[in-house]
Parts: sequence; structure tokens; C-alpha cells
Amino acid sequence: MRHPTLSSDDLIAQLTAAGFAGWLNLTYSAERLVDVNPLGVDKATGIRRGLAVLGRTPQEAVAFGDMPNDLPMFACCGRSVAMGNGHPSVRAAATFTTRTAADDGFAHGLALLGLIPEPRRRPA
Repeated sequence: MRHPTLSSDDLIAQLTAAGFAGWLNLTYSAERLVDVNPLGVDKATGIRRGLAVLGRTPQEAVAFGDMPNDLPMFACCGRSVAMGNGHPSVRAAATFTTRTAADDGFAHGLALLGLIPEPRRRPA
């Protein structure tokens, strides 16, 4: 849900005051953008389902994220990687922080995990 003038925090506060938090999951996604899901459903829900289908454990999973709506996913995975330009709460919760998205942060994070060779940095 997006609002043209309210911040995400203000939008969540107003939706909560109106009683929606009792039956919806309201999560900060980006500035002036809130994820709205059924209560108990978030990004971790999809991760757990995918892991079950693949026969893998949460400890084997790695989550990448940048905004507070990624925190449930971080909590259910063995390792978590915050993008360098991510929200402070996400960087604080992560196993480690990689470069920004614009600076090949995803590839750098995969390299830090030993999954691919270190990518070359783009010329400035």
C-alpha cells in the first residue's frame, strides 16, 4: 500500500489505529510503501514453503534484503546478507552487509559466501 504523503511509519500507525493490525500483517517495505498481507504471512512464509519442497533446512538458506519487510526472512534463514544501502534495522539484523545494489552488492554477497568468484568492481 502506498500513500502520497504519509511515511511508511505513519501509514502503519494509522492502519493500526483503525484496527487493521489485528487481522493484517503490516510491514515497512520502502519509504511511503507498506506490505499488507494476511496475518501470519510474510516473506518467511514463502521461504519455509520453498525449503520444504526442496527438502532443505532453514540453516541451509541465505536471505538477501534491504528493507524491514525482509526481517522475517532473515530470522528464518541460516545466514542473512544486508545490502549496503539497506535500512539500518536490516543491516543490524544481518549476518553481514555487502556492497550497495548499484555496486554489485548481490554478486559481492555471493562471493563472500564462497558461492562465486569475487566480481570485478565497475570503473567509477
